[in-house]
Amino acid sequence: MKKVITVVLLISTLYLSHVVVPEIAFGQDTLAEQVFKKYKPLLMRDDIRAMVPLVFEALILPDVQKLLTPVTIAVVVSNPKSLKTFIPDIDENFIRLMEEDAKVKKLMMDPLVQRLIQNPLALKELGGIIKAGKLLEKSATSVITPAPDSAIPAKKPSESHSPDINGDETVNILDLVFVTNHFMKTVTNANRLADVNMDGVINILDLVLIAQNFD
Repeated sequence: MKKVITVVLLISTLYLSHVVVPEIAFGQDTLAEQVFKKYKPLLMRDDIRAMVPLVFEALILPDVQKLLTPVTIAVVVSNPKSLKTFIPDIDENFIRLMEEDAKVKKLMMDPLVQRLIQNPLALKELGGIIKAGKLLEKSATSVITPAPDSAIPAKKPSESHSPDINGDETVNILDLVFVTNHFMKTVTNANRLADVNMDGVINILDLVLIAQNFD
């Protein structure tokens, strides 16, 4: 009973935060969504996507976050090798890309991206969006395209996405935040996992499904 009350309070708090705080109002893109939409082709590139989990995991560490100020980020952008000062075991391929790939340089110089780098929740959300995008790509290539005059089968009532939206193997506040950030938005490839019950609408029913599976 205590767990249920806690989850209900979390949902209520998240809902009220969107009503009261205009910067995160329903229907407005989150920081992670803005970055993904702006740089989707680059972020979904195989070499970049392969590095995302480890690079993001390193960036969200509290000790690293303390060092990520506008000044230190500017230093890293101008001298990528200096990133090893903050993250000694950072992937050398990522440093090479920062040095040699013009598109990656442009990405890292964007103030929007630099804001995201200093926001652990936004980093986790972007990681989840990239992962969801790849899963959707795989799903799309495995589906047989029906003939033009064929009727598309209706969704079975039992079908649903996993309530573990960000794929961290636990259903928690991060999954609730993701759904809340997309509350009442149009379902797109970037946010489809927020439509947990796959009814074409991101609403309170999706929050309830996550709450029912809360760890």
